[in-house]
Amino acid sequence: MIYKTSPKADGFRMPGEYEKHKGTLMIWPVRPGSWPYNGKEAKQVFSKIAKEIAKHEKLYMLADANHVKEAENMLGADGENIIVLEIPTNDSWARDVGPTCVVKGKLSDEYSVRGIDWAFNAWGGDFDGLYQDYDEDNKAASRFCKTQDMDYYDAQNFVLEGGSIHSDGEGTIIVTESCLLSKGRNPKLSKTEITEKLIQMLGAKKVIWLPYGIYNDETNEHVDNVCAFVAPGEVVLAWTDKADDPQHAMSMADLKVLEVSSSSLNKLGSALSAMNLRKKTERGITSVESAFQSSRIYRDQDTVVGPFPELLFLDGKECKRTVKEYSKGLHSYEYLFDGMKFYAPNFHISLFYDYLYLNALLEPENEE
Repeated sequence: MIYKTSPKADGFRMPGEYEKHKGTLMIWPVRPGSWPYNGKEAKQVFSKIAKEIAKHEKLYMLADANHVKEAENMLGADGENIIVLEIPTNDSWARDVGPTCVVKGKLSDEYSVRGIDWAFNAWGGDFDGLYQDYDEDNKAASRFCKTQDMDYYDAQNFVLEGGSIHSDGEGTIIVTESCLLSKGRNPKLSKTEITEKLIQMLGAKKVIWLPYGIYNDETNEHVDNVCAFVAPGEVVLAWTDKADDPQHAMSMADLKVLEVSSSSLNKLGSALSAMNLRKKTERGITSVESAFQSSRIYRDQDTVVGPFPELLFLDGKECKRTVKEYSKGLHSYEYLFDGMKFYAPNFHISLFYDYLYLNALLEPENEE
């Protein structure tokens, strides 16, 4: 069923990414402009990641008619843990073009799940979009929902990407002004109107507007590269101590907003505390990445940490993973930082050079 109402009115909310979910959505990489040499190397990497994910949960891979068989063969698709769906797309950004899933219920109960079909215009449409042919991308969310018999909300009157929103699961959403107020998204809507739209569509109580994302981010600075909830009311923020780095002032401005928000969330959401993620540099190019929402994570000597990082740097101190998997399930890892424990979702994969965004699909915890 396609709903024209709002998730909030129907009692649905956007969950935190650390909550129980059914599986992961990926898209087979074939677009020549993004994946050179017919995506030969990218397909090998995607396959390795997909197979690893499938050991723990369902993996849905979207592919067009010309590449379904190729994807099935390389993935060893069994129709159970790895499922290849014939859904064409223009590129491979599942996080941004896939449905946003909203749920009704708590982790201890059975979830009722619906999708949201936002409008997608390649991060800016005619104004500053990254490619012109995005019609198939725009249809991907609704097509996927239909293959899963998942009810969804029609939000085609509002441009939004999955990477531009982040939820703590308890009523607080984080976004960036640079992205959601960009002229290529919803230029006829005011900040107040966009805030209300997010509250209604994500079942939220409050929206925190950070000024910036990551310097020179081609998505108009998605929030998923700069700040992420790691638990209700706890965030990590990309950071650099170098005052001459353009990101320094941007992250500082974000931190000030978070500090102000921390005192106003007690009744509207969760109390907020922030931790900073130390910046590392990729071969001389400024690259500030969030540990839990980005495509690349670095440690000393420019070494890639992933797919599930064992060592991070927060405020210049080592942050080590203490157990391989958190005891409450397969979807979080436990970290120890300065005597404190926190948890990070395991389905954000780190890749070197190649960006890959994964979209969590939330389903009832007890499906048997």
